Amino acid sequence: MGLLALFRLRSRQINGSCVLDVPIEAYDKTTGLPATIQVGGKEVEPYVSLQEAISDLQLSFEAQDSLDDSPVSARVLVAISSEPYIHWAQHILNQRQANGSTPARTSETDMGSGVSGNKGIQEPIDHERKCDQLAEDALPHLGILMAWHAHLLNPIRYENDLDGDFSALKGLNFPLAAVAKAIQEGSLPPVKPLDDTQKACLDVVNRTTTAIISASSEPGKGWTSKDVALATQRQAKFVGHMERIEWLEQRYWETTGYTELQFGVVLYHAWLDLMHASSSRYFLVPRLDIDLAWHTHQLHHAGYNTDTTGLLGKMLNHDDAAGENKLGDGLEMTKKLWKKRFGHAYM
Repeated sequence: MGLLALFRLRSRQINGSCVLDVPIEAYDKTTGLPATIQVGGKEVEPYVSLQEAISDLQLSFEAQDSLDDSPVSARVLVAISSEPYIHWAQHILNQRQANGSTPARTSETDMGSGVSGNKGIQEPIDHERKCDQLAEDALPHLGILMAWHAHLLNPIRYENDLDGDFSALKGLNFPLAAVAKAIQEGSLPPVKPLDDTQKACLDVVNRTTTAIISASSEPGKGWTSKDVALATQRQAKFVGHMERIEWLEQRYWETTGYTELQFGVVLYHAWLDLMHASSSRYFLVPRLDIDLAWHTHQLHHAGYNTDTTGLLGKMLNHDDAAGENKLGDGLEMTKKLWKKRFGHAYM
């Protein structure tokens, strides 16, 4: 059964026993999600807003679109992301904060500005979220943003790095709203051509495409350019999956509306509830829609740390370098546990 058909079936079950059975008519009209969701035996406000998930998709669309419209390959994007990201996070960001001439941070309400125009995804729902944001005039180019995004998707490694060479990023949320606005206005800084250092980085990536590097390897050592490059490469693979199911196509959302994305965010909370119920004993594998919401949650690193530590007793790691065997075994276990807990098929 497809996700949309499954959602419509749930919408007809008014007196369901879990959040998966709550009809869309009962969702909050402002946020497009249930007002609260039961996770770990407690009613919580959604950890991820619908607008944030849409903005995350918009960033993926922009990354894919930039490759489709240019001779730059995904491998080149990796190369122009790693070294510049490290330089930006460890030097440029620190300098801007130190001299005060170019404000790097701004504390404001993230309204999750909708994205309009011919490209990307349009969203009529605003969702307020207090966060520490990068100032719009301090946004780096798309390659650096994708590398930062990939770094955040390795949350334990990222947490360790905040106490080291990446300390300038501490307390700073990924600027989803500002990026979405910049994409809409066409003001996002362009990706710069490769210089000699970046070309050398590309050579390294070319020689290590078959390497499997765990994001949590060698505790105490910060990420190297090779770590960042390979993490960005893994994220590019996820973007490819989103493109395959047409979630990066505006016409898809114009046809279906946002019900699938709404339900995906709800499913993510149910997945966290299952993680709590199983005491994190198993490697639970998310579906693509759950994975998107999980990624979006991780972009608010401090909040993600607080949310998952409060729920599970420790921050939930995201192993995006897991091998096929581990993923396959984990998926089968997830299907069994999901069916037992919620009474519905997982896939």
